[in-house]
Amino acid sequence: FYYLLTIWLKIYLVDTVLNTKSPQDHLWIRWNPSEKDNRKMTALLLGAIYIAPNFILTGADYFEMRVLEMGFNIRRHLRVNLFRKYLNYTAESRREVPIQDLKTSMMEDIPDIVSNGYVILFELWRSFGKIFWVCAFLLKKHPDSAFPMLFYPTLMGAWLACRHRKRMSLLAAQGNAESETQGWLIHASNGQQLIADYKQQGFVVRKFEEVLVKQRQLAMAIKSFEFFNELLVPWITILAVGIYMGFFASQVLDDKLRLGSYLATMSVYKDLGDRFEGVYSCWSSLSESIEPLVGLTIQLNLATEL
Repeated sequence: FYYLLTIWLKIYLVDTVLNTKSPQDHLWIRWNPSEKDNRKMTALLLGAIYIAPNFILTGADYFEMRVLEMGFNIRRHLRVNLFRKYLNYTAESRREVPIQDLKTSMMEDIPDIVSNGYVILFELWRSFGKIFWVCAFLLKKHPDSAFPMLFYPTLMGAWLACRHRKRMSLLAAQGNAESETQGWLIHASNGQQLIADYKQQGFVVRKFEEVLVKQRQLAMAIKSFEFFNELLVPWITILAVGIYMGFFASQVLDDKLRLGSYLATMSVYKDLGDRFEGVYSCWSSLSESIEPLVGLTIQLNLATEL
């Protein structure tokens, strides 16, 4: 509701308050003898209306953060149960879950699963709600200009479908590389006295450096993959705004479209891009939580001595 209110305020400000050709009867404040003073007072009132709801929204966000926060309890539940499971593992199960994998699950995977696999769903639904109201505005004001509603989900869905398999393989390789690095550190810590006795510090350092050098190719592949992923939604937004700017300016010049609606619609396109970028980001985070969720599920279902 607040978002639609801000759009309406912008349109009213440009088309009525700042448009000196607009009749004074359309102003909210018109008791001053001077028409210019009435327009100034109406603009001040619009500014106050724009600011006031944010106090309520800020209070609601604080209440959500302070009272409704559920991430801690879910993380605690998963960590306690994994720790209990680990203490009752059989010898074979312990060999399948080295200490570095358990540490990764506790400190990284579980927080990722909770944040990117569950809590983020509420943010995703919030983004869908905002997109709904943006699309409702476009359909009501300019049905012909609502084509981005089809472009965004179509292109995003096709892009994700084409690159999903590669994304999963890169995430799996990244997890293995991190586990290998932690394994080297743990083995070096456990064997520090033996390494010192045989004076093999330099050899161990060189081998560790070789492990890190081999991971550079993987790191660059992940960076390249994310680079092109992050360009998708911004480029759709750029194309949408540019096409609307070029093709619908003629309607303003022909007095078929009011200037306020024209400017507000361009702003709506930008907001629509931001909303879909949020959805795309949430969806990417959801996909990233699949790999740690699979690993945690396996660890929670290994054989125990009970």
